[in-house]
Amino acid sequence: MNFKIKKPCSFKKILLLDDEPYNIEVLMSIFKSLKLRGFPNSIDCCYNGDDALKNLKQSIFEDPETGDKESDYCLILSDLNMPIMDGYEFAEKAKDLLI
Repeated sequence: MNFKIKKPCSFKKILLLDDEPYNIEVLMSIFKSLKLRGFPNSIDCCYNGDDALKNLKQSIFEDPETGDKESDYCLILSDLNMPIMDGYEFAEKAKDLLI
């Protein structure tokens, strides 16, 4: 599958999904230590795919110029094995929301 970046991300939000709090803590410290020109401005954390899907739904908006669906999140990192909804199911549902 090929993806094309249409424009640079201006919202600078990251969504982390993992059921292990320690893993989220490690990832957050890595991103905060990188300090890539202020990226990220915000890191949202979820412990299962169901909660992450709710966050993603709230972040979706329509681009007024193109009519495309977009999200405030520039990056979503997901564990694959989580309770309630795993990373595979989350990815499928997230794709359906954004296409």
